Amino acid sequence: MATRVLSFIACIAFNSFTAFASQDAVISVGDDISVSVYNEPDLSVKAKVDQRGAIQLPLIGWIAVAGLSTEQVSENITERLKDGYLVNPSVIVKIDAHLPVYVNGEVRKPGAFVYTVGLTVDQAVALAGGLKDRASRDKWYVLRGVEKRRIKVSGDMLLMPGDTLEIAESLF
Repeated sequence: MATRVLSFIACIAFNSFTAFASQDAVISVGDDISVSVYNEPDLSVKAKVDQRGAIQLPLIGWIAVAGLSTEQVSENITERLKDGYLVNPSVIVKIDAHLPVYVNGEVRKPGAFVYTVGLTVDQAVALAGGLKDRASRDKWYVLRGVEKRRIKVSGDMLLMPGDTLEIAESLF
């Protein structure tokens, strides 16, 4: 019986870790990121991801990072540093700050709000003080990306850094 309980607990812990690990932060245009190379302070930098989705690093030059996880960027930098620069580099990439999420339209306190991983449309509406009385319950849109493409959304959909959530007014 004790073995079954321990196996069950281990399974829960593993699944929780796997769920956490699979939500590795994805880097976006405008994010502030840090690249740390262990024991190499001259190669460690803080940078803002430019409009092309890239940052510039010592020795390596420009590297595309937008749309990639911090782990993917870390692996990419590690491989490039191994190619003639360092024997066994240890690289950590982290996001220091995301672009905010903007909420406009029929909410009580429209504005910019801090983006956090896993932020949903409903949560963003709550951050903006909730819906006004005349707010539409189904005409909710997100403007996303540099081209600001318009996407119809529901309350449980995830937002991305830099998204603009628009809540339309209901006519009836």
